[in-house]
Amino acid sequence: MHTRSEATAQRRTGLLRLAAVVALSSCTLLAAAPLAAADAPGDSLPNRQAAVDTLNSGDTRAEICTFYDEPDPEAAPGTVTTVPDEADPCKGVPDFTISGPVALNEVAHDFATGAVEPAPSNVTTLGYAIAAVQFTDGRSATVMLSPTNASDYEFAAVREGDTDYTYASQADAGTTVFNEPEIEAYYKLTGDTVEPLNDSAQKGLDGRSSASLPDYQQILVDRYGDEQSGSQYDKDGEAGGFKHAVSKPPSSPLTPLVVGGTGTSMAAAGGAFFLLRRKRASTR
Repeated sequence: MHTRSEATAQRRTGLLRLAAVVALSSCTLLAAAPLAAADAPGDSLPNRQAAVDTLNSGDTRAEICTFYDEPDPEAAPGTVTTVPDEADPCKGVPDFTISGPVALNEVAHDFATGAVEPAPSNVTTLGYAIAAVQFTDGRSATVMLSPTNASDYEFAAVREGDTDYTYASQADAGTTVFNEPEIEAYYKLTGDTVEPLNDSAQKGLDGRSSASLPDYQQILVDRYGDEQSGSQYDKDGEAGGFKHAVSKPPSSPLTPLVVGGTGTSMAAAGGAFFLLRRKRASTR
């Protein structure tokens, strides 16, 4: 025999369980809404669907929300802020879109050291899969995913701005865009011709508007010949060596974030982006 209080408690427990199941089911359905995974013309990103799945995960969305809570370094240079842990890291964060992923290619170590012939297939290696994030308040960021093997990706970082994505997304069926991280330079490779895409790249080509692959390789050998891993320059602790340099993300320091939390996704028109919607905090 149940007392009224016992029956009431049971009903409340049942309602809480039901609410939890409904909420979980809704989140699962929304989180399953995928980004477009069809390869774009000239898209050199291997196993793009795996990158899409990582971008569409609750963990990655939580990382983006946590990143947003950190101060914009351009608006508050030198500011150090401790971001408190929250059960919902996306609470109060503006809506945002995430683009489909593209390849962020880097100069291959063997090419830069002259260990391989200056052929187009030897110039680059995949550094990251990246996607642009655009918040509705105008702030932008870039999500970076590290390739973990031949067929998968894991979250690496979120960084301020979308410069890397802007350059990397310029690749098409006839060109490869790649980065020389040591000098924060972006280049376009068409056939056996290298062209600069930013000022750092033009300086990297000694002011030239283009260079042949053999000439560009020689420039790299001259630039890093004394800085390669294992060189005296490296052994003296002056640098991490070229191998270390080309593996670091370009342009600005990364913002590594703690994985955790979930968000809610909704497929947007065309499928190329997904939109995160959540309740706003009344005041931040």
